[in-house]
Amino acid sequence: MADARARNAPRRDSPPRHTPPRRGRGTPGGRASASDAPPAWPSLGLALLAFVGYAAGAGTVSADKDSSEFTLVLASLGVAHPTGYPLHTLLGHVFVRAMQALGAGSAQAAALWSAFAGAAAVGLLHALCSRWLIARGVPQPRAWIVAFLPPLLFGLNPVWTLEATVAEVGAFHVAWLALAVLLADVTMKRPGGMSVRRAALTGVALGAGLAHHLSSVLWLGPLVAVLWPRMASGGARANGAFVAGLAALPLAGVAFVSLRAWHPAAIQWPLLEPSFASVWDHVSGAQYRHYLGRFAPSASQASLFMRFVLPLLPLALAGLVLASFQGARPARSPIARALLLSGVAQTLFALAYGVPDPVSYFLPVLAIGLASVPGGVLAWSTAARHAGPLKAIAAVAIAVLLPAWLGLASERRATFARFDALVRSMWERIPDEPGFVLWGDDMSHKLREYQLFDGRGRALTVVDPVLLAHRVARERFAREHGVEAFYGAALPALPDPVATAAFTDSVARRLNAVTPLPVYVFDPAQPSVRRLMKPGSVTAPSGTADPAPRP
Repeated sequence: MADARARNAPRRDSPPRHTPPRRGRGTPGGRASASDAPPAWPSLGLALLAFVGYAAGAGTVSADKDSSEFTLVLASLGVAHPTGYPLHTLLGHVFVRAMQALGAGSAQAAALWSAFAGAAAVGLLHALCSRWLIARGVPQPRAWIVAFLPPLLFGLNPVWTLEATVAEVGAFHVAWLALAVLLADVTMKRPGGMSVRRAALTGVALGAGLAHHLSSVLWLGPLVAVLWPRMASGGARANGAFVAGLAALPLAGVAFVSLRAWHPAAIQWPLLEPSFASVWDHVSGAQYRHYLGRFAPSASQASLFMRFVLPLLPLALAGLVLASFQGARPARSPIARALLLSGVAQTLFALAYGVPDPVSYFLPVLAIGLASVPGGVLAWSTAARHAGPLKAIAAVAIAVLLPAWLGLASERRATFARFDALVRSMWERIPDEPGFVLWGDDMSHKLREYQLFDGRGRALTVVDPVLLAHRVARERFAREHGVEAFYGAALPALPDPVATAAFTDSVARRLNAVTPLPVYVFDPAQPSVRRLMKPGSVTAPSGTADPAPRP
């Protein structure tokens, strides 16, 4: 009997016949049990750390691009340029009001809203990466430690820190995407049938993207296609709840834009008319279709793309490719292939959208792609052998890049402060009396900030002449001021600053000829503020300020 027991006993150097699965390892086929979920505290801790860093980098003045417009829209609950970004505006307005109650200025509060969204995005990316590593068989402690690398590499990138420290919409977009992917991944791996409540909540979370940014459809479409069979497990009621959830927030966003079309806020897009056709053109981005078909970044955006996007873009796409195929270990879910399709579509869209500032459109690909890299590497046995060196290389890369990236962010904040001081000094040189100030730039909203928040120059009318090339804005201007000086003016070859300056001068001369009020041309690029002489005048009028002093 003793010999028989000895023969049947397991050898010391071999595992037992019925070894229970180790805690923290994914189950076969990509299904995960409740114990496979990573702890929340590492992701929350990283998000808190990111918020502290982004909040410290957020300035007290509005920045470049559309920052001043979003600052005004968030404060006044207005409507921004197409597509309006209603969800970002509604939630951001509540946040901005809370920050103002705590003593923050309007520009700082708007920047803190981006910091909050940016921190949430970084934390969610860590949770995603941890979850995908566990699904590949990495024990929990090691998984969430390794998962710090991708969000750090992404979260410290100067292109991202720009979005996360100024009043812009990119940080909120990536936060939504990370949340949508995380929820979709959890939904796909949840055992049992789909409940109506979970189907509705999943639909609401995914549909939130369309209530914010139209490009979310590039990620939403593949995710919905993958989740649809999973919803069928709950029957017709679950499918109906999912569809209703998908439509809820986008329809609410359209309703908000429609409300503002008939009941305008103090600040909103001047081309929005009180008609359903105008509302649809706005929320569908129809006014920007002419940008499709080319890649035409401004000089500063081209530099950002070459320095901080292009080096990481192949790595991010490679992560999506590796994660989407079976490899030597079980694939995490069909979601990986949906993300690959979306990542390629987003990249192609960004390369074919000819706005002057296209760099932020690459951020969703970098975020999800970099989060996919560790799990994608572990899907292949040959690459998995090099996981240790790869982690070391990534850590060294972050350590080397961190000082330069943080220095750039600090320098950028100082640059925005100097520019705001320059614009403010130029604005204060203009007499606060009825007149027109023309600045051919999106940043002309800065002057509206001074009017609304500081009470300086409220008698003046700030004009972006490029918008007056559009019929709606031109007709509204004629009704409000009784002048029609812009018909026949040739649009500038945007975004050519020389052509824009010439167009601004042309509109200013036409306006100056038909109004008795003073007309100023505001140009911080020179910098100068010019008051145009009236026809027949032989001396320069008082109030001329040309050039403006540099701060």
